[in-house]
Amino acid sequence: MLVVEDDDDSRDMLSELVSMLGHSALGAANATEALRHIDESAPQVALIDIGLPDVDGCEVARMIRARPRGADVRLVALTGYSDERTRETAAGAGFDDFVVNPRRRRR
Repeated sequence: MLVVEDDDDSRDMLSELVSMLGHSALGAANATEALRHIDESAPQVALIDIGLPDVDGCEVARMIRARPRGADVRLVALTGYSDERTRETAAGAGFDDFVVNPRRRRR
């Protein structure tokens, strides 16, 4: 499984959770790393934060879908937004599923 998340703590936590469930986890902090993992490892599932700083997660999903090894990857959007527009945008980008993560309170 590939976890694409720019926040180090969130990426580490999700990767650890995936490992605890008995799966191997790859981590990527940006689009470049995510695409490299898709090409080299062909994960079955990718959890992708929509709010990435370099290239947003929807564009990452489109880029994955355009790759030979990306057609069969189950893409799951991770976001703090649950509105219908965000869900439609994610579906249009090629995501298979949509998960709303709890928003962090800024201190």
